[in-house]
Amino acid sequence: MVPDESELFIALLGAQDAPGDLFDLLRPVQDSLVSTAAEARQIVALLKRLPRPRPPRGPISDLHCLVNLFQQLGTEEAFEVLADKGLPELYRLFDLLINSEDGKTQDDLLFLLKILARYRTREGALRVLRAIRRPLRPDDWLWSITLGQFTPEHPHALWLLEQLRDPLPPAFLRVALLDAANQLAIDGGVGPFPHPFDTPEGHLQLRDWLSSSDEDQFSYAHSATASLPFISAPFRDTLLALALDHMQIGIQLEGAWAAARLGSESGFKILQRYCLDVTQASSARSYLEELERADLIPEEAEDPVFRARAEFANWLAHPSELGRPPDSVEVVDHRQLDWPPENTPRDLYLLKYTAKNPDGTVDVNCGLVGSTTFCLFGWQIHRRPPSDAYSIHCAWELECEGLIESVDWHDGQQPEQLPAGWHDWSGEPLVNPRVIRVSQMQPEVGYPQTEVSLLEGMLGGQTGWLVLDGPRSRWYPESDMPPEVTTYTVLLLHVGQVLLGFSDEPDRRQYLADTEPEPRQE
Repeated sequence: MVPDESELFIALLGAQDAPGDLFDLLRPVQDSLVSTAAEARQIVALLKRLPRPRPPRGPISDLHCLVNLFQQLGTEEAFEVLADKGLPELYRLFDLLINSEDGKTQDDLLFLLKILARYRTREGALRVLRAIRRPLRPDDWLWSITLGQFTPEHPHALWLLEQLRDPLPPAFLRVALLDAANQLAIDGGVGPFPHPFDTPEGHLQLRDWLSSSDEDQFSYAHSATASLPFISAPFRDTLLALALDHMQIGIQLEGAWAAARLGSESGFKILQRYCLDVTQASSARSYLEELERADLIPEEAEDPVFRARAEFANWLAHPSELGRPPDSVEVVDHRQLDWPPENTPRDLYLLKYTAKNPDGTVDVNCGLVGSTTFCLFGWQIHRRPPSDAYSIHCAWELECEGLIESVDWHDGQQPEQLPAGWHDWSGEPLVNPRVIRVSQMQPEVGYPQTEVSLLEGMLGGQTGWLVLDGPRSRWYPESDMPPEVTTYTVLLLHVGQVLLGFSDEPDRRQYLADTEPEPRQE
């Protein structure tokens, strides 16, 4: 097939005359890279036909579909065509639609602005400024991504920040601007520049965020603290005092970083002290390393066990995970294992945390450090033997990497008869067998066979699961597993055991007796 006959090119060419929305026409090739000038020219031709006289029937507009292709470039020649011929069409459509009050159109324009910022043209920067001054959807999260692309490499970054100093934009746009300016100043490469918040209006806003007791604004206070090395004295000193006295430790640490960056020895001492607080050690260490003062990290903080605890605590505190530091985190098992798929030795730590909730209940679970730092919430890893925990994490990681592909048998994707290998089971017959899940192994995994199946049923009067795996087939009674946990974890457990070479059967029931911990004493 010649380049101009690629699936993407054919779809774009067909869209020139075919009725219907581009969303439906381009869906089969939505992940394709734009790799030829011919494909790029077809995109431009379709842009010239916009806006359409009627709204699209699909969930995504024609404009969004085409703009999305501007960020899926595979070659320099495709980029050159879209930059030369496509960007003028985006400017035209922006100018035509900027005053629209239609919500979907405004969403499209926000997405379009993200692309214009990525292409780093003055015309694009002018339209970003115009949208901010309108203001266009000032509370939309996408502004963080758009303004975040005005990096030291963007030739118009300093110009845009200068334009936005007075007046500062409203609502969340103001926070997005603060974050962009902070990152530009921290990254360097552009030399000293007037921070857009180093104005009377900016000083008052920073003070308000740092003084607020509203937890929803703590992230704004964190951003405000990051700006302090770039704010003029004497107002900076007042703001720094607020940061160092803030009720949230993370903001205090950011304040210590700001003070240290400004040359304050006390800032370094605060960071050094927090290197020994397991819940804050990872952040304190990162600040010192960024400040090129890793020599201040205490020797005790270099202990591998302490570092594993600190890394897990830091991971748990992320908003996407537990969302707060744990009350306790301790290593419950440590061993070196040859970890697939490379099968290189790794020091692995299984850690247990507890975290008290406002209602008095306690969250508890176990996670892994040493490979992918993670806690499989809801899988009750803390109520399993260590070898089971390592096994489940191992197979789960391989699934995440696409090296194990699993499908539910009952979702219509598989035939209804029992899988191949069923007749290889030499144990007691399984009563009322039902296939639950089938996993296929990629060659890189190095598994003894390519397919493993999970069946549920009854054996010896007990309910449970049978894993069909040739001579490694094994029965797992339900009474050995934590209750109310996804059944396919049994398949992960089995596969991980084989890969890690765990041949002994642990006494799983003794771990099930591990009930919720007593509330931690203050």
